[in-house]
Amino acid sequence: MEPETRNPVSRIKYLAPALIWGIFVAYMSLLPAQEVPHLLADLNDKILHGLIYFTLAALIFFGLLRYNFQTAIYNWQLWIIVALCVFYGGIIELAQHYLVPNRKGDEWDFLANTIGAIASVLLLKRIKQKKA
Repeated sequence: MEPETRNPVSRIKYLAPALIWGIFVAYMSLLPAQEVPHLLADLNDKILHGLIYFTLAALIFFGLLRYNFQTAIYNWQLWIIVALCVFYGGIIELAQHYLVPNRKGDEWDFLANTIGAIASVLLLKRIKQKKA
């Protein structure tokens, strides 16, 4: 058996929290409007979107750090994290618009998702730099 540092399949567990969060986000985002919990419907929609994608980006960020067994994260990795979150948020908004009854995709939700992801990686990169 290969050592864990050489076997990417065994290291995927570090990204499991991000994958689980992504599945949860998709599930909640693709519920028909009448099934969305009232607690969520009562919150500020744009702040909620920002926080959801802030969390997704943070989980990917920490997963990559642990996956690569490194203490630093490179700028190209930050761009990949943001791109993944933006792509995922866009797919969810399109799915809401075209596939979910009584839901509409919203470009402002997409923007809030993007801002949340960018804020997350910028903040975490800054915190990581201060610790180094």
